[in-house]
Amino acid sequence: MPEIRDLILPRDLRTRSYMILGLICVLSLSLVSLNVAQDYMEDYYRVEESESRTIEQSWRMLVLDVLDVAIEPAVVRLWARCDPLYRGNPCVLYVSLNEEDRSIVRMQPQSEGIYNLTIIFWSNRTWRYTVGVFTGSPEFYRAHGDVQRVRAALAESFVEFAALTFPPGNYTVTIELNSYGTSSSSSFFIRLPTPVNSMLLITAVGVIAYLNVFLVFDTYFKSKKEIVSGRRWMLCSAAVIISILVIYQLYNFTAFAL
Repeated sequence: MPEIRDLILPRDLRTRSYMILGLICVLSLSLVSLNVAQDYMEDYYRVEESESRTIEQSWRMLVLDVLDVAIEPAVVRLWARCDPLYRGNPCVLYVSLNEEDRSIVRMQPQSEGIYNLTIIFWSNRTWRYTVGVFTGSPEFYRAHGDVQRVRAALAESFVEFAALTFPPGNYTVTIELNSYGTSSSSSFFIRLPTPVNSMLLITAVGVIAYLNVFLVFDTYFKSKKEIVSGRRWMLCSAAVIISILVIYQLYNFTAFAL
């Protein structure tokens, strides 16, 4: 029989065996780590692609008030752009990717008009969205019902429009802003259409007014020659009332929608 010392491997051979075993362990751990990282990246991009969403809102505000959009926690790939509907309506845009663990987008209209604010970002966590305005005239917003709450902020007030929570994903936030230059001390204000829309409105009002004047004067002169029934006078009155309503709807369309 061979002696026990003959079964013991030489020292250099044992060292090589340990090195090979250690190398196998390192390779195994590397493969496990690689698989975990790959699974994580697949989940990362799967969430990004599957959770693409669009948020659309519309708000009213005063010229020189500051719209504040706060997203917390801070997001990545933040991009923002302000586009006035008509040229010559300037605006100031401020973007901060991370400010006290919040992403901030602020916009200040410099004149009356309609502005489209677009914000694009991605978040891998549930995030909270708060939008409102810094203003010295919160009564303007109370008069029009665009207020969730009002709180003091330094020398001005912060009027909060909405506070919402959303799941992770890729988002595009589109906000249409209608800015007014009237004094907020009064709840009554008149928004004038643009010059082109004003011409359309004046033309339509002229046609409607001509038809009403013709109908009323025709009925009046007929009443001088013959008896005009009360039904015809009621028709004239109804035509005038309907015309006023149509003109009001045309004003709203040309001043706010068109």
